[in-house]
Amino acid sequence: MSNVVVAVTPSQRNTFLSDAKAIRRTGGVVVAPYLTVLGCALRKARQGKFDELHGKGLSPRWRKGVEIEYMESGGWMLYDFGHFG
Repeated sequence: MSNVVVAVTPSQRNTFLSDAKAIRRTGGVVVAPYLTVLGCALRKARQGKFDELHGKGLSPRWRKGVEIEYMESGGWMLYDFGHFG
């Protein structure tokens, strides 16, 4: 397996990720939604909080690669990391 880094602009991001879903189904290619070394490190640092929310049954999902949304009272809430996460 090899990795390929593709830089996209914010305006290209949604189309790229939408197309990536089709590519994954047909070719088995996985597209990670974080595009920088810093983004990878931040997501890794936040994985514990994602796992904690999942364990509480709050159906977390990644947003913009490094932000976490979770389901509460029938709506999506953005997790507030404050200045520490």
